[in-house]
Amino acid sequence: KVEVRQAASTALTAMGKTAVAPLAKTLAKHEDPEVRLVAAQTLRAIGPNAYEALPALTAAMGDIKAEVRQAAIAALGALGPPAVQALAKALGHDDPVIRLAVVQALQTIGPAAKQAVPALTTALGDKQREVREIACRTLAAIGETAKPAVPALVMIIRDKDVPLADDAGKALTKIGFEAVP
Repeated sequence: KVEVRQAASTALTAMGKTAVAPLAKTLAKHEDPEVRLVAAQTLRAIGPNAYEALPALTAAMGDIKAEVRQAAIAALGALGPPAVQALAKALGHDDPVIRLAVVQALQTIGPAAKQAVPALTTALGDKQREVREIACRTLAAIGETAKPAVPALVMIIRDKDVPLADDAGKALTKIGFEAVP
């Protein structure tokens, strides 16, 4: 079964954009979570050409199976800028595993994730250290347009967590010296 699914995924990935609609439908409606997982993973492999699957991937962030949720979030990260709004909204999720996957997806998008600056700024106060760490790194990648995050980054520099404070300092440097109060 696994080999067949992987072969199908490889073939569908090679088809690219033409496979997106059937994959999105499978992700949204198939009863088998393993099939939904492969659909999400294949959409991730297709990358930015899978933009038509944005609604199905966004809905799959609420899938009953954690693996499907995480694969959908990773696929959204591979979509790039069209997925930023959906990912930023999901950064407020109750589940710390989801928040971590979301901030990682935004990091994958990099500078084009600038619309997520308010959500990333909020994530700097997350209870999960790793979410805060990746939020710092993502804000650093965004650069100058992340200036609204400066006050929160300055607060992190004062934190006793030296590696996290170092990440915040690097983010401030990337945002631009003039941004530092």
